[in-house]
Amino acid sequence: MNFTVYDPISGRVLRSGICAEDDYLLQAQPGEGLLPAASAARSHYIKDGGILEYPEKPGEGWSFDLGSEEWVDLRTETEKETYLNDCRKDAERRVNQRIGELRLPLITDIPGQEMIYQRKEAEALSYIALVPEPESLEDFPFLSAEIGITAPTAYQLAQVWINMSSLLRLYGAQLEQVRLGSISQIQQAQDEGSIKAIVASVEALPMTL
Repeated sequence: MNFTVYDPISGRVLRSGICAEDDYLLQAQPGEGLLPAASAARSHYIKDGGILEYPEKPGEGWSFDLGSEEWVDLRTETEKETYLNDCRKDAERRVNQRIGELRLPLITDIPGQEMIYQRKEAEALSYIALVPEPESLEDFPFLSAEIGITAPTAYQLAQVWINMSSLLRLYGAQLEQVRLGSISQIQQAQDEGSIKAIVASVEALPMTL
C-alpha cells in the first residue's frame, strides 16, 4: 500500500513509498504524521489530513508557512541582495548567449573569423572601387582563395561580401540594442520575477534570418 510520512508542524512531506499493509504503522517515527496515500515531497504538503499541491515558489530562500499556506521570505536584506545579484549575473549570461545564437546565421563562430570578415570586406570594397577591374588578384588574397566556391567571379564574390557585411551591420546593430537594453533592465530590476521576464522575452526572440 502507499504511504506518506510528514512533519505535522510544517506539513512537509518527509518520505513516501509503498509497503506491505502489515508494515504501514511502522513507517512513521514518533512525532511524525502518516497517511495511506502517495505524494511527492517537492510538490506537495499535508494539512488537516489532506495532500495539497504547493503554490508556485517565488524563488530560492523562501519558506512555506503552513498556517497561511503561503511562501514567506525569511532571508536577511543582505542575503536577498546577494541572491538578486547572482540572478542578475546568470540573466546577463543567458541574454548574451541568446544574442550569440541569433547572430549565428550570419557568421561562422570560430576563433579569428571576425578578423577574416573585416579583411574580406576591405578587399571587396577596394576591388569594386577599381575601374577597370584588375587583371590580377595578387593584391586580393581572400578573393583569389574563394573564387569558384562562393561565387564564380571576383566581382560577384566582392558583391556577396559587401552585401553580407551590410546585412550583418544592420542585424547586428538591432541585436546589440536588444542585448544592451536587456542587460540595463536586468541591472535595474529589483526582484527575481522581473529578471526572469526580461530573460524570457530575449530567449523567445525568433531566428529571423
